[in-house]
Formats: sequence, C-alpha cells, structure tokens
Amino acid sequence: MTVLPLACRIARKFQAHLIGIHTLEAIVPYPGIALHIDHPHYEAFNEYVKAQNAQLEKLFRDKVGDEDFTSEWRSLPTHSVRASDQLIQSAFRSDLVIAAQPDRERERFDQLGAQKDLIIDSGRPVLLVPQGYGDVEIGARILLAWNATKEASVAAHSALPFMIPSDEVTILTVAAPRPHSIDTSEEGHEVARLLSRHGVRAEVRHVSQSEESVGAQVLQEARSGNHDLIVMGAFGHSRMHSFFFSDATQFMLKEAELPVLYAS
Repeated sequence: MTVLPLACRIARKFQAHLIGIHTLEAIVPYPGIALHIDHPHYEAFNEYVKAQNAQLEKLFRDKVGDEDFTSEWRSLPTHSVRASDQLIQSAFRSDLVIAAQPDRERERFDQLGAQKDLIIDSGRPVLLVPQGYGDVEIGARILLAWNATKEASVAAHSALPFMIPSDEVTILTVAAPRPHSIDTSEEGHEVARLLSRHGVRAEVRHVSQSEESVGAQVLQEARSGNHDLIVMGAFGHSRMHSFFFSDATQFMLKEAELPVLYAS
C-alpha cells in the first residue's frame, strides 16, 4: 500500500482516527447491454475479489497493530462503474483524504480518475502520495502555491494543521504573461500576514511564469527549495484559476515526486 506508511505517520502525529478503505470490484453491466457470465466464472471472480480484499486488510492490520492511534478497516462494495462514488461518500465524513498518485498500469478500470473525482467532488482536502514514496516525514518545509482564488484559499486553510508546526513555509506566486496577468506582487504578502495570525511564519517568493507549464514551474520550485509538501488549489472554475492551475493540476497528478495537498 503506497499510502499506508505516510498515513500512519500522519495519524500518529495528530493522534487521528485512521480509516483504511478498499472498494470491492464489481461486475456492473452498462444499461442496454446484454451481459451473461456463467456461474463458474462469476464465482471465480468473487473469490478473487475476496482474496484481494483479505490480503489488503491483513497488510493494514499488521501495520497499525502496534500503533497508539485508533484505526479501522472498511471493505465497501462498489455499486457503480466508478469506485470513487463510494470513496466520495466516505470522504464527506472525513477531515483529510490520503490517496495514491494515479498509476495507469496497475489501476482497475473502475478506479481510473478516482483521484480527480475525489479532489473535485468530495469537498475535502486530498493528499496524494507518489507511488513508492514510503515512510517519510512531511510538513517540515512546505510550499504553498498561491493565486488568489477560492481553491487556493481552501487549500491554504486546509493545510494549517501542517503549516502551524512546520519549520518553513514558502508562499509561491507566479505572475502570468499579459493579457492574463493580475497583480500578484502583493498577494503573497497578504497571505503571509494571514498565516502569521495563526502562528505561521512564512516567506514569500514571487516569480514570473517561464516557458514551462505552471505545474512544472511549481514542481521545480519545490525541488530547488528542498520542500517535502506542496499545497495548491485544484480544478477551479474561475477564468484565472483555470488559466493558472487546471493544467498545473493535471501535470502534478502525473509528475509530482512528493506529496501534494489539493483542495477544490
């Protein structure tokens, strides 16, 4: 499980209630399409699903067995063609969603796009963990990508539990080329003043947009600053947010080499 080591570390740090969720793959025929599966194949499929779920549950319980935070395991049947439908319902009743970065080679068909669905539809902050990231501390050096939108504001406020104890927070603003540019020169300092009222000391870094995509630029800034967590708004509907961060979100979903906390 890509997310389990980091999820346990976060639950331990905040003494949180950790819920492990696995959606059980189902055979869901599309309306209007005739589908017949003979009994032996249907039984074999169900046995495979049960075995896979049992294996994942064992991994989860073995990992959390000696922890002092509370935890539970939930196996949820999938009743639609999207596994994210069940995950979103669970997310409504959660403070934070932790999920793995998309892996096109290993994801089930019903899991494709689940991360994007969670970010857009759950209303909760979603922390995506790169494949194979492991048990590594996050939150010591945080990069907040800011562009004065609802989505960026939700992301910043959602990340306060991580930022308050952080050693370093950098607010990154990116000036877009004209005619799309807005005055971002003061934006970072306004956010820094906001964060200071929560006890967060933040530095401001203002850069001009390069020929790279905004996502590539944010990731490069995170690398060069040796940050261990990126915080950003995602998939906004406003004109300026779409220009800045819709493409950036898609890029980060594929290319981020460190955890990213998204909000929409």
